[in-house]
Amino acid sequence: MMKKPTINKTLTKETIMKKVGIIALLLLLVGTILGPTETINAAGNLTVYDNPDSNFTYVGDWIYANTGLTYDAFWNADNMYAPADGSKVQFNFTGTTLQIYSQPYSYYRSERIQVTIDGEVVGEYHQFGTPRQSQMLYQIGGLTDREHSVELHSIDPVADRDFVFDYIIIDGELLPYQPIEERTEMINDTVSGTGVNEISYSNGWSYHGAQSGAYQSDETYTNSPGSYFQVKFSGEQIKWYGAQNNTHGRVAIYIDEKYVTEVDTYQPIRSDQVLLYESAILAQGEHTLTVIVLPFKSPNSADRYITLDKLEVVGNYYQ
Repeated sequence: MMKKPTINKTLTKETIMKKVGIIALLLLLVGTILGPTETINAAGNLTVYDNPDSNFTYVGDWIYANTGLTYDAFWNADNMYAPADGSKVQFNFTGTTLQIYSQPYSYYRSERIQVTIDGEVVGEYHQFGTPRQSQMLYQIGGLTDREHSVELHSIDPVADRDFVFDYIIIDGELLPYQPIEERTEMINDTVSGTGVNEISYSNGWSYHGAQSGAYQSDETYTNSPGSYFQVKFSGEQIKWYGAQNNTHGRVAIYIDEKYVTEVDTYQPIRSDQVLLYESAILAQGEHTLTVIVLPFKSPNSADRYITLDKLEVVGNYYQ
């Protein structure tokens, strides 16, 4: 009878090294497939940008670290790190969503990193936690679909802590850092003319310089159907403020000579500085708002009065 061979279940050092080598090779192939700038979802609208990308600006004493190990905790086995007190990462991007990834750690990590977008602080995150592979530490979505400037600023004053940066995921393109800030310009009803951020009135408008509750205590008004005001503005959004009352009527709104909507300014009791119309977010640049008084009105209104108190132009500009 043939004797059944025995199987030695003890793994030799050479066997272990061969298995590790195979695993490392597989991880190397995965790392090759998923490079530093790769789309990572089936929809094709989210992209990874790794820390060595030249569009990132690093402020402070940053050091680049690359272990060369494909199974490292960081994306592409590399990261940037700097003292936690005052170091910054800066960049611009187009899109609506930003995700920030790094490796949390139980010590030696910044506990306060301030996120500023377009000149406004929008939140904070920290890097303190159970050691593991890089994970999403901060996310913001719902931004206007355009270019934004971002600054990640570590404000942790504790010595011996580091600000570690691995990669970001966005739904647009990474761009070199150039600060952008939102600016708002108020245009009073008296700023008349045909230039940018000036109001052009048709016939039929009158001025009232002692209106309690109005912006700068004045307003311009009409009750003539077909009368209009028009403003050429530079920005990405415009807001029209005026009064509502029991004698007020309706208007048609046009942006860039295209009809948008109608607005009814009737209300039983008078209110001033009411936001009567707010445009959608437009492409940054020059646009035209036209407001035309309509011949019809609410059946409860005693007349067709329309007032212009002020306009607010919102834009985003490079500093």
